[in-house]
Amino acid sequence: GLYVQWNVGMISPSVWIENSLFRNNSAPEGGGGIGVNAENSGGGNIVVVGSEFANNSASGFYGGGLLVYFAHPAADNYIRIENCSFVVNLAMGGGGVCVFFLDLAVNNTLTVESVSFAALMILFVGSMQ
Repeated sequence: GLYVQWNVGMISPSVWIENSLFRNNSAPEGGGGIGVNAENSGGGNIVVVGSEFANNSASGFYGGGLLVYFAHPAADNYIRIENCSFVVNLAMGGGGVCVFFLDLAVNNTLTVESVSFAALMILFVGSMQ
């Protein structure tokens, strides 16, 4: 899988993933296919287009296929997931996709278009203050 960490002070970080396959990956906490930790960040972009997530898992928590975590604070970030498929990705919550907005996460945008989920896939978007 892929893990991305945005650090404090990064200005407008971006991740663009297109026409990729994430298969048979696992993570001990979250984001078996892709995990993005965007703590203390602002103005970033995460775009995933035309990609497939199959048979990935997160044994500890959330986002078997894809996990994005915004927190402490995280503001003005944009996530777009388009024309992707999530097939048999497993986790306690958000087997397919899990997006968290926690602790002062404000003005963040999530766009999901033409995405398919199969075999126990769910989309979980959480906000905890």
